[in-house]
Amino acid sequence: MRFSKGLSLAHEASAILPPRTNRASSEYVTWLQRTLNQALGLRLAIDGVMGTQTRSAIRSFQEKSGLLADGVVGPKTEAALIGRVARPSGSSPAGGVGLPAGPDVIRWVQTALNAVRGLRLVVDGKLGPQTRSAIRSFQGSQNLAPTGQVDPPTAQRIASAFSGVRAGKSSCTGLQPTEILDHLSKADVAPENEEARRKHLREIGQIALCIKESQRSSTPIRTVDLIGHASVEGEPDFNERLGRARAERVKAILKSTLNSLEAGLGERVTLATDSRGAQEPRGGAPENDRRVQILLPIGPPPPIEIPPDVITPSTLEQR
Repeated sequence: MRFSKGLSLAHEASAILPPRTNRASSEYVTWLQRTLNQALGLRLAIDGVMGTQTRSAIRSFQEKSGLLADGVVGPKTEAALIGRVARPSGSSPAGGVGLPAGPDVIRWVQTALNAVRGLRLVVDGKLGPQTRSAIRSFQGSQNLAPTGQVDPPTAQRIASAFSGVRAGKSSCTGLQPTEILDHLSKADVAPENEEARRKHLREIGQIALCIKESQRSSTPIRTVDLIGHASVEGEPDFNERLGRARAERVKAILKSTLNSLEAGLGERVTLATDSRGAQEPRGGAPENDRRVQILLPIGPPPPIEIPPDVITPSTLEQR
């Protein structure tokens, strides 16, 4: 496949994010600045510093991409950036145009598919039969046309899946067998403020990644229990209904997140809801009682220190 001379090697390389890049490093910010310049036609200084202009550019890109415009780069923003700069100028995102088959691109694809699909592709930068077969298999699992080419939709899906693979660490790291989403609004199912909403989305995102990752292990997570609670202000019947509605809301978000990671996963995992009403108060402020418990069939996390180059849960927010 031929590409125009205007598609330079710099254009191709800017879409490549090294697989073990520390998302808090200046190297990552430098990549963001170069990619934003290309995606938006800007002239950000390439200094590796997350300053106000870079934050503003991130928000602008998020707005144009229909994402939450908060200036923080999560997996969806990162995948959208990679997909945007991977697309040759004037081509359609769904037009079936593959990326330039340069060795850097193919090495990134091979590394990502090995991590995401548990494969053993040789990372040689060559688009050979095994790599094409692996790409087609991944595309089929994502309901994409199995072309064997890394077109923009495929690049975005690979990048999104790869961002959840945390440099050799489990996505379940840091999760407890009982996770709690509290600070829900009084007499309502939604979080009480924007900060609580974002925290809930981050936690649900990590839980979804943990569930997805477990499907390839010897102990896949098949059932998750969600138990809603209320504070003591209301009548017992009202509190029971409110607790159940809160659990159902979290179930809907978790199911949608699972399906965004892998088609049909939200249906294959049983998400069971229940309500305790105001029967199990935690004590303290009432907002601590307005909560949903998420019961995960996982063991307690080992007492280890997470290296700084591992993606932290804050990068898992659904943006």
